[in-house]
Amino acid sequence: MGGGNRKPSSQETSEADAEDFSSRFTDATEETQQNVEDYDDVDEDEDGPLQEFEEDSEDGGIPDFEEFRKGEASLPSDDEGEDDEEAVESTDDAGAASAGAAAGGGASLDAPTPPSDPEQEAESGSSGRGVDQYDVDVPDEVVDANGAGDFATTMFSSGAVADRHLKDQADGEVRATDPEDDADGRLGGWSEFDEDNVTRWLSLKAAGGEAGVTKDYMEVAELRGEDADSYRAYLTNYDHGDKHSRAPEMWQAHSQMAAYAFTDSLGVRVPDHTYDQEEGYVAVAGVETPSRASTEPAKRVPREAAEQVDSQEFVDIMATQVLAGNADLHGENVRIGEDGQVHCIDYDRAKREYGSLKDLERNCRKASRTAETIDRRRDSSFDVSNEDVVRRAQEIAVGLEESGETERVVESVAQYDQVFSDETGRRMAERIRVNIEVAAASARKE
Repeated sequence: MGGGNRKPSSQETSEADAEDFSSRFTDATEETQQNVEDYDDVDEDEDGPLQEFEEDSEDGGIPDFEEFRKGEASLPSDDEGEDDEEAVESTDDAGAASAGAAAGGGASLDAPTPPSDPEQEAESGSSGRGVDQYDVDVPDEVVDANGAGDFATTMFSSGAVADRHLKDQADGEVRATDPEDDADGRLGGWSEFDEDNVTRWLSLKAAGGEAGVTKDYMEVAELRGEDADSYRAYLTNYDHGDKHSRAPEMWQAHSQMAAYAFTDSLGVRVPDHTYDQEEGYVAVAGVETPSRASTEPAKRVPREAAEQVDSQEFVDIMATQVLAGNADLHGENVRIGEDGQVHCIDYDRAKREYGSLKDLERNCRKASRTAETIDRRRDSSFDVSNEDVVRRAQEIAVGLEESGETERVVESVAQYDQVFSDETGRRMAERIRVNIEVAAASARKE
């Protein structure tokens, strides 16, 4: 069987063949090992001002002089570091992963305080759980939502909702669940992906991807015919056996599939993912399709496309990823189509768990800085702040609690925990549950 664990060809193109996937990946190259050594001394638990600025600048860290001179570009404050139990991926690595993806614990929470006088509660008509207890804007229709279709169409802007939910809301079924929904040995929501439909295999570099450590474990498959949703699949191998610190690990495959399941279960548009359990790779549908042939990272989006970006669509998609715990919302992982459509890719760092509103606010900063990057490409103001992303995450969390949809969403993620947790030791579903609870509880306290 072709695909999966193959090592990318060094040629610009290569014909698809029947060589086993696992035989085409080798140990990290000398260049990769040098990259590892170069980054060994970097304190990745904290993004300093220069790194933050590089992520927002449009030319690999070199600011546009005129924007800088006019005060339209500036260094962020140095108090925006992010703590985590694992190192945050470097900017170079994030660029590599982003090109390919076009993709816990406990917290002390304050429960809502019920009215002290039951008679007063009855007189006011409050149930103790009503939307009116929250200082957020949640449509009344959300309370009656039943399934992903209902929840998405009442909660999100139409541009953020998956097409299948706009077309059919009959049963609210979630596709990102059962391995039987995909081919034998695979699980996810991309049953159409078929290695027999691959016309050629490309290295990440040959396909236009960024340089970085991950490139040695990634491959791009060009597809034909029967696949109507994408003409490329980006494959990352996690079952490579390498032990060095920069090799992609299985928890990242777990993270990808969990964040995908969460986003899809909300009804939000997300690139299709599929995980091959036997060969240990995740394949992600490219966001470019025959009908939408071009997208660009937010930091390089053309002015014409930037002008068409809808701020509500952007905030909806970013807030969804914030609740998923995705800390990788920089300008390389947010791609903009020619029509202004927003695509968030690269979910292999969706591991954040929030203990407080402050934690959630901190994780929104990359998203808001990406919004600033888009704003600099526009003539009209984009006007998306960090507070906007935080507030939207709270609104989604409240909507989930008020509609009773939290359990359905968490269960869709938990099915991936059953597949991965013996190997990774992680419980992504519980992390997401905590994030929802923290966001909703913080809205109650405001």
